[in-house]
Amino acid sequence: MIPPPSPPPPRFSVFERVYLIGIWTPLAILTVLLKILRVRYRDEIYSWAHAIDLCRSDFFLALSLGLLGFIFLKSFRRQTLPFIALQIFAAAFLTIELIAHQFYMSTGTVLDYYLIRLAIHEFSETWWIIQSEASAETLSAIALFSTSLAILPWLWIKRKIPADSTRPHPSKTRTIFYLSAALLLLFGATRPPLLEHHVAFARAASIHTFWSATYPTNDIEGNDTQRPSLMNIQLQAKTQQRTPKNIALIILESTRASSTSVYNDALQTTPFLQQLAARSLVAEHAYAIVPHTSKALVAMLCGIEPDLNMTAIEALPGGIPTRCLADLLARQGYQTAFFQSATEFFENRRQLVENMGYHFFLPVDEMPKEGFGEVNYFGYEDDIMLEPGKEWLTRHKDQPFFATYLTIIPHHDYKLPDGYQPQDFAADPLYNFYLNAINYLDGFIERLIEQYKALGIYEDTIFVFVGDHGEGFGEHKRYQHDNLIYEEGIHIPLIIYDPSNPKNQQLTAPVSQLDLLPTLVDMLGFDILDAQLPGFAFDQIPPDRRLFAKCWYQRRCIATIADQKKYLHHFHDQPDEFFDLRIDPLESENLAADHKELTNALYRELADWHTTVTGMYQRHTSKP
Repeated sequence: MIPPPSPPPPRFSVFERVYLIGIWTPLAILTVLLKILRVRYRDEIYSWAHAIDLCRSDFFLALSLGLLGFIFLKSFRRQTLPFIALQIFAAAFLTIELIAHQFYMSTGTVLDYYLIRLAIHEFSETWWIIQSEASAETLSAIALFSTSLAILPWLWIKRKIPADSTRPHPSKTRTIFYLSAALLLLFGATRPPLLEHHVAFARAASIHTFWSATYPTNDIEGNDTQRPSLMNIQLQAKTQQRTPKNIALIILESTRASSTSVYNDALQTTPFLQQLAARSLVAEHAYAIVPHTSKALVAMLCGIEPDLNMTAIEALPGGIPTRCLADLLARQGYQTAFFQSATEFFENRRQLVENMGYHFFLPVDEMPKEGFGEVNYFGYEDDIMLEPGKEWLTRHKDQPFFATYLTIIPHHDYKLPDGYQPQDFAADPLYNFYLNAINYLDGFIERLIEQYKALGIYEDTIFVFVGDHGEGFGEHKRYQHDNLIYEEGIHIPLIIYDPSNPKNQQLTAPVSQLDLLPTLVDMLGFDILDAQLPGFAFDQIPPDRRLFAKCWYQRRCIATIADQKKYLHHFHDQPDEFFDLRIDPLESENLAADHKELTNALYRELADWHTTVTGMYQRHTSKP
């Protein structure tokens, strides 16, 4: 009797089937689904072809990973370790996709290699932000999918017949065909989109994260106009007989000009500040250099641009290539103090303040906290600074002083302290929380002014109110501030109030945070010697003044402004933009195509400025 023919070996082994069904399929679906959610959230689809173009990279990536994983398992007889390797890879891939998705949904910005590198390098600091940004849904999804990838495939494998280790390898021809197809799909996933202007958004999140690692740190090269050293800067009194004035500098965290009553009559968020502004010098067009607090502090308090890279080089010992305002005034007999309602542990704030030359530094970590509420992952409500500040002022009110207050409440995630009664400023809930935080800040300013009056030092003090940067709420599909160089991100309030000489002055010339130091020095009756700063006193602004600004994120955006014409360069991720702010203050109509020759010239000016500033820091930090 002829025995029946043995059944053909299974086309796929158990490991291959489990990978294709239990690992690759859910990851592929998740990758494409998350992209569809981001596309819908952005709400910019012009046609079906555009929608397909937006999802093409993710779809090709999913197919290529399926083929590559299948080839990987086919190439091994003993498949347990390769299968575990694929599980680990899938978990890492899943984590990047989910984090990138959450990051985009929170900020409107794509994740890249530079951000991940910084987060890992400064993990003890960035963990606070990660905890706040990562929603419970995202963390639960990472935990659920990772656990499923680690456990469920093995439960399935145990119920099946072990894979046949004697099964022959696939033919070389078939393997080469599968591998070629996988690599071709992977190549297609990396290609720029055809119909979408935002290249990084169109690429799959994982593709862009790894692809961005190949980018140069800086691809905007210009002429390095080496500036003379600023380390010998000093002040000299204009006259020997003068009554020294105090300076109280209040830095308005995350406060954009358009969300204050001073710059927007339709909003009654800062009625007290508006009253002061009616008797103050108000800069109508004041701008931040880099929309990030540590960088803005250098611009405001040192009179020079910060380093244009993300790392806080300025917070390293000796990291600032000049003497700052606190140091200069201390040499003229001033007492100096820096108070902040935020923690000192983010970006080495204590060292930064020390580099600036302050005598006294008091962060929220060292302030009594009873009766005050946390308002974000950085600190407590700003009233927590009042009593410690009063104690310091009481000790030093008989001497000229320079006191700086860095507020925190308008910073993301816009929590309001208990006891504050929120108002209905806007329909959007998130924006309304922000506006209420600014309204609380207005109350803090009023209480601080009352404190100076009670101590008898009000008339002897010049009060300065200035934003470190603005904040976005989707006006250009971006949120928060680090990657926001549109007006909502860098147009800041700047108000100088002298109670002994109250008068309304509207400064229409474009100014930046760089101009604050020379302006205050001039108001105090000093000349600057042995240095040529990049900023100007307000009464010396040249008519052809050009301002520069850059996003904090690496290789994202950089801009220049003059005569209310604004040019933005996006490092080849999207087309450059040119706006006439006089007729288009919301920056909605891109005129770059009509001004090609002009934008080319502006790009060269931007490149020269960027190269000059980065060169200044490189030379300073390389000195022994």
